Amino acid sequence: MRPSKSRVTAAVALVLLSAATGGWAQTFDAVGRGWFDATGSHIADNPNYVAGLSISGPGSEYRDFFVFDLSSLDLTGKTITDVRLELTVFSIYASVGGSVAYGTYDVSTPASDLMADQSGATGIFDDLGTGVSYGGFGLPSAISGSGEVTLDLTPAVEADLAAAAGGYFALGGKTQSVGPCFVFGGSGSLGSPPMGVQRLIVTTTPVPDGVPAGMALCALLPLGALLRRRRA
Repeated sequence: MRPSKSRVTAAVALVLLSAATGGWAQTFDAVGRGWFDATGSHIADNPNYVAGLSISGPGSEYRDFFVFDLSSLDLTGKTITDVRLELTVFSIYASVGGSVAYGTYDVSTPASDLMADQSGATGIFDDLGTGVSYGGFGLPSAISGSGEVTLDLTPAVEADLAAAAGGYFALGGKTQSVGPCFVFGGSGSLGSPPMGVQRLIVTTTPVPDGVPAGMALCALLPLGALLRRRRA
């Protein structure tokens, strides 16, 4: 029995609705980046975002941060479904093993404080490597100088991004490996403009008014069945 035209039309409409709810990506370049050492020191005019452990001396651990302007992120009728952080690698060093474990975290410190000259701000240093984890990543030293690395952040970041939409959003990072190591070495120098790529890629998906979320996902099923019948 040949399926009715009305049933085919309805199925096609559902497929079109499903296509309309596909996600798209929006890119945000960092407006601020840098490091704090363990003494709470930060130099605003240094765009270097190295993170790691040096051999010895005061402030021997460095934690980095990135600040993004989300003023153009409009989530009206949309939901965040994927977040990625892209960073230029520059240089990676591991004294133990062939890679460095690097973790990303939520940051509660205001963006203006992160990007200002600081001394003795150990609370900010702590903030950059504690709290909600946005994911841990193994960065092999072999990729030094190879361009960019893409870090797929965990879903934990999505609610924080949504809350920060229209304003500023920051995240911190620290190395988690044992022994002297660093990531993103040579990523900038005092008084020089920022180098490389530091960007956040946010994928959002529209949520149509009055349409259950599962409807679009199921739209392909009836159409597939109808097409199989037609071929039979």
